Amino acid sequence: MIATLNVLGLDYATLGNHEFDLNETSLRRRLNESRFEWIASNVHELNSTKPFHNVLPYKIITILNVKILIIGLTIDENMGPPSSKPYVAITSQQTLPDFTAHFIKHLRHNLNLKWDILICLTHLNMHSDIEIVEHNRDIDVLMGGHEHENYYLKRGSKYTPICKADDNAFSVFIHRFAYQPETKTLLIFSKLTPVSPRFLDEPETAKIANYFYEAGLQAYRDDGNY
Repeated sequence: MIATLNVLGLDYATLGNHEFDLNETSLRRRLNESRFEWIASNVHELNSTKPFHNVLPYKIITILNVKILIIGLTIDENMGPPSSKPYVAITSQQTLPDFTAHFIKHLRHNLNLKWDILICLTHLNMHSDIEIVEHNRDIDVLMGGHEHENYYLKRGSKYTPICKADDNAFSVFIHRFAYQPETKTLLIFSKLTPVSPRFLDEPETAKIANYFYEAGLQAYRDDGNY
């Protein structure tokens, strides 16, 4: 997956529960191989407040003088494979609404960071996503996962969008942002787009994806399961 996403040109991702199906050595190796940046604000080294490995707690990017803060939140469903002891600390999903509020306050008041738009990347269940935006008016849009099917909801006092596309890249959300600096007005135009044969494959990405697909099938054949 990392090899495919590297070629695809992904910029940012947050951690999900299945990353921690890997043992610690394998996961750290995969993170090192990533040409894109991982962002997870609530994932830390065990018994520490230090971010896990090379994962960023937040990222600020600037586009046409508009500052965009990206934070990430990961479900605490998996701390490592069953055969090993937990090797990572993940803030409990039940406390994430308050955690997120304190984290945003820390960025603003302790680190003196400034931004115009706040994007929250999550891998949580929908109930937690809703609680987080209802508790944190600062969040402008939440882009989530984990449910394996598409959702588009608006929740909270300012009707913050919560967007989830389908799993296995059967669909993607395309978001277009329009921001007026003088009035600090943000408009978000979101469209769920099925990924179908009418879209041509990007050749290099398809080459890598097909290589691993065939390798997976061959492994099943070698085990007599296919």
